Formats: sequence, C-alpha cells, structure tokens
Amino acid sequence: MTSSRRSAMTIDQILDAAEDVLLAHGIVGLTLSTVAERAGITKGGLLYHFRTKNDLERSIERRFIARIEHRLSKLQPGTSDFLPPCSRRSGTTGKREKIVLHP
Repeated sequence: MTSSRRSAMTIDQILDAAEDVLLAHGIVGLTLSTVAERAGITKGGLLYHFRTKNDLERSIERRFIARIEHRLSKLQPGTSDFLPPCSRRSGTTGKREKIVLHP
C-alpha cells in the first residue's frame, strides 16, 4: 500500500471518529484529544493531518457538503428522493421526536 493511500485511509479514520464525537458530544466536546483517542491514533498523528481543530472542523464540513452534492447529483428532477429512509422514535422528553436517518 502506498503512503498516500495510507494517509487517505488515516484521514478517513480521523473524520469518521470526529463525526462520532461531534454527534455524541456536540462541538464543545469535539477536542483533538478525544478525536485521536476515538480514531485509535496519537494526538501527534492527528496533528500531522490536521494542524488545528479549525482545520478538522472545515474538513468535516467539506465532507458533509460532498455527501449532499453526491445525493443531489443522483436526484431525478421532479422527485423527492433526496433524503434517505428514516424512522421516528419518540424521545424521552415528551413532545420532541428523534429522527434517525438510515444511510
């Protein structure tokens, strides 16, 4: 495996971990140390690919936008098939419902 391929895989691993942390703990809980731990790499390894938390956040945003653009490119004119199937589950707080998207 080439070093550029390993690097791309590590970046994907980091971004997957960052998304997990972001979903579980919000932006306040998104720390480089937490993401590195979740990704199973050292903080130094994370900093090799993302010099700052802001760099990591921007990469998460770009990845999210790329996913949306990909879905939009597959959308047929006149249809509403953009969103994946989802299910509603009643939350424990009463009136609010949690929407769970299935990729």
